[in-house]
Amino acid sequence: MDFYKTMDSIIDIFRAEGYFTIANDLSSTKDNSCSATEILTSFTFKVKEFLKKNPKLNSELNKLCAELIKFCYSIGLIIN
Repeated sequence: MDFYKTMDSIIDIFRAEGYFTIANDLSSTKDNSCSATEILTSFTFKVKEFLKKNPKLNSELNKLCAELIKFCYSIGLIIN
């Protein structure tokens, strides 16, 4: 999985939907993390929490988030 591409897609969808604050926060998280583990856990957790609070958002976001979570689990990372 190219998780960087998935993350970019998630950020693009948030921007297209007008959620600039979360899009900028996710972009900053992606750009400023020191390791792939930190990027995956921080980014995925933030997206998951945002989608919990906004369940009616774009279904593509839910699909991409689920893919990231599945990828994290497959490499031993747990996203609570």
